[in-house]
Amino acid sequence: MNLEIEETHTISHLFGCPLGSFPMKYLGVPLHFDKLKRGDIQPLVDKILKKLTSWRGRLLSSAARVTLIKTYLASIPVYLLSFVKFPKWALQLLNTHMANCLWDDTTEKHKYHLVNWETVSMCKDFGGLGISNLRDLNICLLGSWLKIYQEGGRKLWRQFIDFKYNTNDPNIFHTSSRGASNFLKGVLWAANAAKMGYMWKIGNGQKVKF
Repeated sequence: MNLEIEETHTISHLFGCPLGSFPMKYLGVPLHFDKLKRGDIQPLVDKILKKLTSWRGRLLSSAARVTLIKTYLASIPVYLLSFVKFPKWALQLLNTHMANCLWDDTTEKHKYHLVNWETVSMCKDFGGLGISNLRDLNICLLGSWLKIYQEGGRKLWRQFIDFKYNTNDPNIFHTSSRGASNFLKGVLWAANAAKMGYMWKIGNGQKVKF
């Protein structure tokens, strides 16, 4: 990145790796120097919708459809939810199609949804079916990086984040997202919910903001 063409070809030849350009994928995660566009998220959404279309059959009982959604369909986007803040349109579209699958609501034969999706996705102890709420799952998975960061100690990757984003003034929960990567923006978004579950040790007060 940010090198002359001759330098990039030299490095590519040295390491035996191809040249690429943004937007691109790395380990299945879409990368972009700017905000991720709909086209970067759409392939995963289409993959799940394709599964829903092929499996939405009348041969499955209600209990079987719940098991299908919980064990497979809701778990397909977990990997990407761990790195990317999903846009509202994608979450709403996935939730809508999973709800249609649950209630066997098809274009050929419409069926009423007896319970709204917010209730269905609650824990069984609270009257739901225990199906993952993708937005809550997105927050939890991105928020888990805060614990990984806190336990990072003096590792190089944490020192890099501290230096680039000035997370020590006073802590990562109050880091500005301006100019940050899409990944860090998602983590800081989840931090608004995660910080309510943190307990602080005051110490000398340098890391705590009142």
